[in-house]
Amino acid sequence: MPNFSLKTKMSLVIFLLAAAGLSLVTFAAWWYFEKQFKDTISGQQFTMVSAMAEEIDNKIRTAQTELTTVANTISPDILNNPALAQSFLDNRPDTAAIFDSGVFLFSPVGKMLAAYPTERQLIGRSYAFRDYIRETVATGKPHISEPFFSTQKSGQPIIMFTAPIFDAGGKLTGIFAGSLNLMKDNFLGKVATVDGDEIHIESV
Repeated sequence: MPNFSLKTKMSLVIFLLAAAGLSLVTFAAWWYFEKQFKDTISGQQFTMVSAMAEEIDNKIRTAQTELTTVANTISPDILNNPALAQSFLDNRPDTAAIFDSGVFLFSPVGKMLAAYPTERQLIGRSYAFRDYIRETVATGKPHISEPFFSTQKSGQPIIMFTAPIFDAGGKLTGIFAGSLNLMKDNFLGKVATVDGDEIHIESV
């Protein structure tokens, strides 16, 4: 076994201590910069998600405001005349541009009076079983449904927005509604595409 001198032994100890100290400093620096990097990424993602959420909220409010504003212009004579009801929807391209899966007029009991785009097989059908009808009738307030499969020809998942229609005495006389297709390139469809979680869709 080699017989190291005291000087050699001291040099070796100092070297090992220096190496250990350097390793400790290196690890601490790595941990610090990794933490800073993760915090930066997390902050950026939070900012991005918050901005997206705010944008979606704004678009939802805009869509709901559009429905409510138009609902306030619908008179009883429109609801009582199928031809007038259909003509009213046909002449609302601004509203139809927002709701890419169609706009609809329902009676207070959920019977479809008119639809745009027109699908004759839907007219006269009762949708009283749908939550969006029940909630609007029960609360007398606008409602946004959970996703569900449409009875339209597309049969695709949609979300329905509603706005109650009242007469001059405050009685519910109808429901104005618009739907968004979750499979199309709209603000809700994009969220469904980005989000990896499964969307619960009611099948009725």
